[in-house]
Amino acid sequence: MPAADLAPWCGFFIALAGIFCGMFAVHAYGGMKALRQGLVPTLVVSFSMSIALWFIAQWEPTLATFLSGIVGMLVTALLARAKVFNTEEAINASFSSTVLSNTPNPNPGAKGKVVTKKLPFNLAFAPYYSLIVIVLLVKFIPGVEDWLKGLLVLKLKFGEYSTGLGWVTPAGSSTSVGIFSHAGAFLVYASIVGMLIYRAKGVWKPGMFKAVLSKVVKGGVSSSIATTSMVLMAFMMVESGMTYTLAKGVANAFGSIYPIFIPLVGVLGAFMTGSNTNSNVMFGAFQVQIAKILGISTLISAAAQTAGGSIGSMLAPSKVIVGTSTVGLTGREGEVIGKTLKYCVTLALILGVIAWCMLFILYKHVY
Repeated sequence: MPAADLAPWCGFFIALAGIFCGMFAVHAYGGMKALRQGLVPTLVVSFSMSIALWFIAQWEPTLATFLSGIVGMLVTALLARAKVFNTEEAINASFSSTVLSNTPNPNPGAKGKVVTKKLPFNLAFAPYYSLIVIVLLVKFIPGVEDWLKGLLVLKLKFGEYSTGLGWVTPAGSSTSVGIFSHAGAFLVYASIVGMLIYRAKGVWKPGMFKAVLSKVVKGGVSSSIATTSMVLMAFMMVESGMTYTLAKGVANAFGSIYPIFIPLVGVLGAFMTGSNTNSNVMFGAFQVQIAKILGISTLISAAAQTAGGSIGSMLAPSKVIVGTSTVGLTGREGEVIGKTLKYCVTLALILGVIAWCMLFILYKHVY
């Protein structure tokens, strides 16, 4: 499935989810009163991010969420300076209550980490500036991307094999991966540039590289092992026919109603694995197989799956733990997930209904 074909559909569903998420976040914070008071700025920020995401996804999918997030930050900063949203009445209305303010803390001794030393914004944002510049240089300077893609390419070849039940996987090759042109390589380049900038400004002290590398390895080993295991499991299931067998069973059981639940499956994957990426690894091929069996668009089905995975991240325990520890709510993770669950499930069902309408009414010709 070419990324260029899939990107617009993913951009649409995730952008749509972003609009609803903005309204749900305001409602979770202060109820209907806060939503009424903050509806206009919420929609302005949500639509600006969503429109930016949809357009950027068709140009460079790997930067879509990052750049649309920056657009949202800029629009929010501009709105915060607008006089109409800066009155004392508007501020009091918007911050009148919070979803957790009236709930007793089951762990009053828990404390969040407070960071008091701050860097200037532009200096703190230097690695991200570097990432944007690097991507722009690679994408817009003729020949640079092709040169990087040809430096070192990883491609594996596999022979034909079959299972004991007669499922045959023909001989073929893996997707070519350019080591120096991969999205992960861009992050490494930006990290190096950011390190050099911090060193020039005196922020990067001698010996910090070892400490940072140690933290990266410590924090990345477990997640890397888990991700690698899930990828291998997903490939084994696809190549051995297990994914097809499961998909056929689900398709026969639910029939044409199944697309309504596609985002919910994405949510489940994100809750189980901790991220949208891993959710797609686990269930992406499964969703595509069901789409093929039902004779509906694989592009729209895959897009609905990744949209579900993106909103399902709000329920992922690992991310909730990071969020609660940041704001001093350690020990209240279950409460946060419980408060968030209704919004997540509601949004997943809304996206599912929209996906069903697109698959069976609006875009029946798209495959």
